[in-house]
Amino acid sequence: MRNHSRSPIPEDPRNDTKMRTNPQMSVFTGERENSENDFTVDPSSLPGVHPIPRAFNRYIFSQLEPGEYYAKSSTQLLGPFANEPNESHLPSNEDFVIMRRMAKLPNGRLAFQKVAEVSCLGPETLGYMSTMRRVHLQWENPADKPTSVIIKLPNVTVASEAWSKSAENGHEMDDYGGDVITMMHNCETSVYNCLSKYPEFRLSIPFLYSALDVSTGTPIIVMEDLEKAITFDVAEGFNEKQLFAIVDELVKLHALSYKYDEVKNCGIKESTLTHMEQFQKLVLGVAEQLYKQNPEYLASVDVLIRNHLTKDWFQDLFEAIKSDPNTVLCHGDLWSPQILWKAEKIAAIVDWALCKEGPVESYKRMLPYTAAMGVFSAGMWSNSPVLKRGKDDDDARIKEIMHRCKEIVEETVKAYDWK
Repeated sequence: MRNHSRSPIPEDPRNDTKMRTNPQMSVFTGERENSENDFTVDPSSLPGVHPIPRAFNRYIFSQLEPGEYYAKSSTQLLGPFANEPNESHLPSNEDFVIMRRMAKLPNGRLAFQKVAEVSCLGPETLGYMSTMRRVHLQWENPADKPTSVIIKLPNVTVASEAWSKSAENGHEMDDYGGDVITMMHNCETSVYNCLSKYPEFRLSIPFLYSALDVSTGTPIIVMEDLEKAITFDVAEGFNEKQLFAIVDELVKLHALSYKYDEVKNCGIKESTLTHMEQFQKLVLGVAEQLYKQNPEYLASVDVLIRNHLTKDWFQDLFEAIKSDPNTVLCHGDLWSPQILWKAEKIAAIVDWALCKEGPVESYKRMLPYTAAMGVFSAGMWSNSPVLKRGKDDDDARIKEIMHRCKEIVEETVKAYDWK
């Protein structure tokens, strides 16, 4: 199982008097009875937490006396709590392992058992093109009602900062960003409203409470809060089992598209392509800057620029679709943060803002679009917190993504015999 905790910091950086100051904790390695076994973080990966050998677990198991709860992250130890804490009790924008004190060991350390994981979205989190907020709800009669929801609001702040760093012409997108964000938000509301009509297909999307486009004057998406779901790091990638799970979701989406024409037509419309002209210029700018920074290693990007990115490639894609009888709805931006997981199962696929109709059988036909978006993503990610986290492995992460970018561009150049 991958470790999804944040990078460790020095053992005891805390000054908050409300926090326990003894970082030397031990945790049982055995699983709880009736555990769903869907944990994703190994507590012993956190600073100051050490595993207890299984043999010792069995020896002291009969002597356990469950006590108070603690919340441990890579930077904080909070507690004690009389009851199991949840997201509303913990600081924003950090992931916590909830552990319960079970015993005191002969060496004086306390023994804990992991009981839960909590990911705190926080009051406000900025995405590339949106603001995400978790809203806690109170009901007079709370039975069968959600205790919290996620709301998504259009916001171009993060994208604007990444644009300006990723391309010389990135600043030109500032005035244009409002048109792009309108198109993307309207697309996402259309897709969510459409897909939510067909629960019988069991497509993994959040339960939708409301999705209003820009024309309503209240552009907002309100959806299910999957608070215990996680995402996988883009630089780490997916394992084989996870890739098959993603393919299964795509199969369900394709089946839904074949049965209902409104599904494959609910994404970006050809009539909105006037909004894409400046976006295509931005992609070209990002590609040119990447090539200048790595002219030998990314020589294939220059070939992509001359043969594809200097043309109206978005319009070319729509023209190709018109002649293809086998089209389906495509997500258009399916990368790791858009896929929420619980253990090895997909909890939901999100961020449907770049959906469009596309060919289902022609891998080659989609390669130029994939290569263009791959170059754009590599340039954007390498100038944003996606890859730059201020840690020692930042350069290695950027190098890994550049390698993947190089491979998909070279595959495209070879497939089309571009010179």
